Amino acid sequence: MRLLLAFLLLTFSLVPLSIIFGQTKQSLDVSSFAIEKEQAINQSAFTYSRTDTFSYDLKMVLDAKEIPKFYYTELITPVCETGQCHLVAIKVFWDLVGSYLRFELPADRVLTKLDHKHFEIADYDKLDRILDDPQWPLASYPLQQLIVDSTQQKIDDEIDAYTGATAPFVRKQDNIPGALYTIYTLWEFVYDEFIVGKLYNHTRKMIAAGQIDMEDLLGSKNKNYWRWAVELLQDATVEDNLYPYLWTIMRKGDQYLCYETLHLIEVRNTVVLRDLWQLFQDVAIEKKRDIIGKMEEGPVDDLMLIQMLEYLRKADDPMEQLILKKYLRNKKTLVQSGGQCRG
Repeated sequence: MRLLLAFLLLTFSLVPLSIIFGQTKQSLDVSSFAIEKEQAINQSAFTYSRTDTFSYDLKMVLDAKEIPKFYYTELITPVCETGQCHLVAIKVFWDLVGSYLRFELPADRVLTKLDHKHFEIADYDKLDRILDDPQWPLASYPLQQLIVDSTQQKIDDEIDAYTGATAPFVRKQDNIPGALYTIYTLWEFVYDEFIVGKLYNHTRKMIAAGQIDMEDLLGSKNKNYWRWAVELLQDATVEDNLYPYLWTIMRKGDQYLCYETLHLIEVRNTVVLRDLWQLFQDVAIEKKRDIIGKMEEGPVDDLMLIQMLEYLRKADDPMEQLILKKYLRNKKTLVQSGGQCRG
């Protein structure tokens, strides 16, 4: 078996890698994949040994300015069923915090199913979607519970043994018929806790060393970076140059990310308070209560109070009305002082 795997490994190593499939996630900064090959810098992050036969060099790709962009590895792994193995060669990409990005295949190679049929485009698309799902439902089951040994005879009308059919409870959207072994093996590798943890820690060390700028993370289109940067900033001093990024994150991020980002905002003057008021008007209702709570930390001037009363008069959402009325009641005692109203 070792000699067979070694031969197959050598065969695959002679094949140059090129993209034949992979979709760019909407949340990803597409410039990450727009790096020309002659400009890209490949820097080894660490080596991971999975067995005595296979080890993988995980690399970080930097652009021409030596700004880190993403990680990848050239994975060659056996997919085995009832003692019969074939090698899958695939290039897997992660972002800087260890989240799956996409995959590539060797030139002139395809993925196959148990009946030796080639993957179709729709199959590659589904594989990409499954690998992009950290909560893939089938990952919580041992593989033995999911699939029937393809060397067995046909058991009943629900389980076709020739195609290596899955158990009846496996949903169609979670599987590619005849390819569950491949999916399961690849998903386990993509989300391997050791690998993801090492990628995460490697990036964190680069941030601490000043090799990755916080502005690059906050200004990215990758929302994974937003969450991570906001988490790192909780114990740091937030410089003024980061505030524009924080407003964008609170507008475009989800409710929880908005809530966490609000902790980074210091309401030190009416300028910040006005920015919070504008944010309140721009976002969905589920974020408004947290924003109003933050506004309680600062003074409101006469002009802003008039604007809020006018907004309340036109508001038609009962929850929004309730939130604003409560805030304004807390400001009902107005003391004129330098153009400010204090509660």
